[in-house]
Amino acid sequence: GVDKKDIQLNITENKIEVKVEKRKESEEKKKGYYRMERRYAGFYRAMPLPEGVHPEKAKAKYENGILEVKMPKAETKRISKIDIE
Repeated sequence: GVDKKDIQLNITENKIEVKVEKRKESEEKKKGYYRMERRYAGFYRAMPLPEGVHPEKAKAKYENGILEVKMPKAETKRISKIDIE
């Protein structure tokens, strides 16, 4: 039940933060009274990331209430065997 514009996504080298703020206002004017209602709901999660991801290359997609974040892993360095003299 959240719009894409209500989601804030922050990614650093070691964590990803998802923050959602949803606001809604309703107003009703009738003879003899005036009613105004304001609702606010929030959500926050911070999750650690594994070593070796590239946060600057992250891509996010939001569709049908599902937020999908993809980050490429850094290529692992090959270890070469060294002969001891």
